[in-house]
Amino acid sequence: MYFKEPFDKEKIVKQHEELLNIFKEDLSNLSDKTIKKHIQNVDFFINEYLLNRNNANYEEVNNEVDLFFRDFFIKKCMWSSPNSIKETAARFKKFYKSMMNHDKFKKDDYKCLCDTIKDEMKSWQESCDYYDSGKSNWDSFKF
Repeated sequence: MYFKEPFDKEKIVKQHEELLNIFKEDLSNLSDKTIKKHIQNVDFFINEYLLNRNNANYEEVNNEVDLFFRDFFIKKCMWSSPNSIKETAARFKKFYKSMMNHDKFKKDDYKCLCDTIKDEMKSWQESCDYYDSGKSNWDSFKF
């Protein structure tokens, strides 16, 4: 859901925090380091990218995930690489599967997310590779 100004950002941040805590509990069988990386990636996406930049909450992933990986992640995240795109997308899938399992995200929306990631992964990685090559004519939408 996109919010019209004014919206209660604090309420959304709190909601996202609660969802991240649920996710953290679901990851409890993993190492602390792995859990931290999962939480950091998802927190960055839902709070920095979706909420702060687009006035959207976590449910808007399917409207934003392609542009996030195709453009924002490649240009704004110094750690972006074809491999980090794959790892981050896998973390998003885990988060949204967790939310689906807790009735916080619709099954159809989860399937759409997985399909988008599957269909676009190669394109995102090729775009990142090309951008990292330093060629000046990079266009995220030509891949």
